[in-house]
Amino acid sequence: MEADWFERLREYCGARPGAWEDHPWGETVYKWKKKVFAFLGPRDAPSVTVRPTENREALLSLPFVRVAPYVGRYGWVTVEIADEAAWELARELVDQSYRRLAGSGGGRAGAREQQDDPELVSGQE
Repeated sequence: MEADWFERLREYCGARPGAWEDHPWGETVYKWKKKVFAFLGPRDAPSVTVRPTENREALLSLPFVRVAPYVGRYGWVTVEIADEAAWELARELVDQSYRRLAGSGGGRAGAREQQDDPELVSGQE
């Protein structure tokens, strides 16, 4: 049986403390407070777009990682998930992206880092 990467991503992202699912722009995203930490790709082409905290250039050398459309200029990358190796990396990068916002204890530690990214705050108030 083939892994349902989309559902695995939903479960993993949703398990982060304070995380919630939203659907701005018709996409599935996960947020902490009002800020996006992960964009999920479509079910038929599983991927996750995240903002890693380190080694972006090294990540881009992998065949299943690319600069994310639209938000790539802010440091975001997309990981295409087709096997366990990509899944493991995706989980690690989801955690990095989440911690960038929430900090290690779910506080405000990294929230200021994305203040200047207008695309990452939805219209939800």
